[in-house]
Amino acid sequence: MTPVEQFLAYLAAERGLSENTIENYGQDLKQFAELLPNGLEKASRDDVRQVFLELQAGGLSPRSLARKMSTLRHFYAYLRRKHLIATIPLQNIPLPKRGKRLPKPVSTTDFEKLLNAVDTTDMGLRDRAVLRVFDSCGLRCSELVNLTADDLHLDEGYIVVRHGKGDKDRFVPIDEAGAKALTDYLQVWPVLYPNESRLFPFSRQRIWQIMQLISERAGISLKHPHQLRHRFGSELTRSGLEMRDVADLMGHSSVDTTLQYVGLDLGYMREIFRKTHPRAVRP
Repeated sequence: MTPVEQFLAYLAAERGLSENTIENYGQDLKQFAELLPNGLEKASRDDVRQVFLELQAGGLSPRSLARKMSTLRHFYAYLRRKHLIATIPLQNIPLPKRGKRLPKPVSTTDFEKLLNAVDTTDMGLRDRAVLRVFDSCGLRCSELVNLTADDLHLDEGYIVVRHGKGDKDRFVPIDEAGAKALTDYLQVWPVLYPNESRLFPFSRQRIWQIMQLISERAGISLKHPHQLRHRFGSELTRSGLEMRDVADLMGHSSVDTTLQYVGLDLGYMREIFRKTHPRAVRP
């Protein structure tokens, strides 16, 4: 195997990363292998710096540049541990600062508009189920498209998310509206997708397209399905749930990740602090 193939195999076997994450690593490394004049293993600091400057000049966002740098750091650290390179060519490579970008969750009013934009056809029942599962369970797109009928325990009020981020399973409660939408969809699912084990047997990109069509009919701007997941985390925070519990339900290994979601509600959290903390300044 090539060093890149060895590295990707290591990520799967020893780090337990998801297929999507490993695919992203592979795409980043393939891009740099093509752009670096002497390839990845023989690249100099100046070579890598020049590629980053070209990518930045081409309009790549600071967030994407930072992700690619993270990919290279992990890859070169692996090569160094395996004694495949003598030095890591990433010293003092400047990257533009990443600005804070807090995603905007879908409001209750806009979510109702999305629901009202869905009809009662078989496809409409499917789309309503997608919306309700996002809203009730806060799944990632990759988790939604891998959901099977065996993962549903609607009578008990929960679903099982298998092989989430980090290849971890988790149990997520589902509310009555979400359970009803799935129950209705299960009546037409075998007709829409015969011989399929997955409830929503299509790609993450297709989920995005479906949400775009619904949002256009609803007359609202939905930039990404992940905004529905943001809504889930935001609503849990507003309900007063402990941060660690919110992280568990969203499948976050670190509360720090969850804070990126609940940062949307810092104003609300400051108000709670003002009302409850003994040393808070009150009007």
